[in-house]
Order: sequence, then structure tokens, then C-alpha cells
Amino acid sequence: MNLPVIFLIENNEWSMATRIEQRRCPIDLSLFAESLDIHYAHLEGNDPYLYIDALKDLRKFSIKNSVPVCVEVNVLTLDKFTMKTPENPGGEIIHPHMGASPGVSLDNGPIIKEGIEDPVFVLAGHFKKSVVEEIARTQRAALEKELA
Repeated sequence: MNLPVIFLIENNEWSMATRIEQRRCPIDLSLFAESLDIHYAHLEGNDPYLYIDALKDLRKFSIKNSVPVCVEVNVLTLDKFTMKTPENPGGEIIHPHMGASPGVSLDNGPIIKEGIEDPVFVLAGHFKKSVVEEIARTQRAALEKELA
């Protein structure tokens, strides 16, 4: 139909509260898009500023060429926790939607893990540390007030 449209697929590697590989075979969206003659792009790294720039370019491409674009975004989250159970003494990956996550503390600031899995860590690279810490203090105070 030659429509300029962007299909945005958020891939967090989860399907109905279980890891994708526990429920079904992997789906290669690049091959799926190719089979439909749709332009495909892949974004990763948890950096919204890079995503904005890439999406602006893809939007221009889609409009200029009157074609759909499929964009797969790897959405990394801090969900790689493991829980030991009698059935899995070595530990099984759990997802926060399955219950409470193991001890996460914000006592030392808003960054939980230094890596691209932590979106606050990625965003902090765009701002001065003092700005990130001030936002975290403000948000924590608001949360504590709400919970009091």
C-alpha cells in the first residue's frame, strides 16, 4: 500500500512472564520484515537520545520513500535476577512481574548496575552526576512522603 508507517517492536525477551525461549522458538524480525519487503532497523543500548535520532532518520526515510519500516528495540531491564528453588537449586531467572525482585537498594544513588542494563546508568552519561543525584533525591523524597 506504500504507506509511510513505523512498526515499533519492543523486545524485552519476555513473553507472558516467562523468558521467550521457555515459551516458543525465537522469531527473527529482520527475516520476517524482509519476507514482506519492509525496511528493518534494530536499536539497542538503552539510550533514548540515540533512539530519538535514529527514529527521526527512519521517519524521514519512511515518508520520503512511502514505505513501512519495522523497528525492533531491545529493551534491557534489570530483570536478570535468579532465585534458587528446590526444582532449580542452581537458580532460575525470574522476572519482577512474577513477584518481588531480590533486594535492590537505592541507598547509594539511583544507579543500580553500572552497565547498559540500567537505563539510569545510560542516561547518567548525558548529564552531570550532580544533576542525576538531585533528581534521585527529589524522587526518593516524594516517594517516601507518599508512603508515609
